[in-house]
Amino acid sequence: MGADGGSIPKRDELVKTKAKAERHDPALFLAVSWFFCALSKEPLQEPIVSCGLGKLYNRVAVLQYLLDKSHYGDAEAICGHITSLKDVTTLHLTPIAADQTSTPTSNTAVKATMALANDANLTPRFVCPISGREMTGKIRFVYLHPCGHVLAEQALREVHSGSTCLVCSTAYDPATDIVPLNPRPDEIDALRANLAARKARVKAGKKDKKRDKKRKSTDTPSSLAVDKDAVDVQQPVVKKQRAVATVNMALPDMPALKPRTAAIESLYAKPEGGDRGSSSATKSAVTTDFMTRGTVRRIG
Repeated sequence: MGADGGSIPKRDELVKTKAKAERHDPALFLAVSWFFCALSKEPLQEPIVSCGLGKLYNRVAVLQYLLDKSHYGDAEAICGHITSLKDVTTLHLTPIAADQTSTPTSNTAVKATMALANDANLTPRFVCPISGREMTGKIRFVYLHPCGHVLAEQALREVHSGSTCLVCSTAYDPATDIVPLNPRPDEIDALRANLAARKARVKAGKKDKKRDKKRKSTDTPSSLAVDKDAVDVQQPVVKKQRAVATVNMALPDMPALKPRTAAIESLYAKPEGGDRGSSSATKSAVTTDFMTRGTVRRIG
């Protein structure tokens, strides 16, 4: 009792119960997911990109986030896994033809999101290029990571094309390269695992390319290959050939001796007359030889 003259408190006023889980309006959630950027909350405008978790973004909003992480308050919670433009894929969407009538979204979705979209037009703008189904969120759409083409999941499943895109024939891995747009909450963990697998595959590919490039730089063609042992053997041979060429080199033509003058001939005058063995001849040779002239030498 309240002890204040008859007021009786109820049980829910005294006992704190567990708060009920917040429930979102499915129509509102559908419109926000398929017609608005998950980061900037603005209407989707091409170019439109998607991350490995299947969320839709305006490319301009992603660029603003990469330049300034604090530009959007809840950016880390929404796209904290995006560190560069390599982490997003530009989507190739097929617009609805001008003569093709488009079915607007339900009245509930339109009324619930008009305030957020500033009277934006929430009629579908894109279709599946295979089945022609409109991308309104009522059916599941997926995109292929290698090429970015957006297709209806049912069309991709029914039209068997192996592992190539139905639009551009680009090869893809069915296990990891098919990303659903706006997936269910129970699919997020599997998408994170696929995202990690793709990053590991890209990293391994870079290592292989670097290894191949290094191998090509070391493996020169046979015509240009130079063996170190061959160089060591050829160097003495080359030196020997150079020495032989130097020895066998033709000498230059020597100029002819000029004739001696009379003064030079007088220095080399031979003894005249008398016997070579006589003392007079010896004396004459001594006196006429310029090398012994003026010297005394004992003869005998």
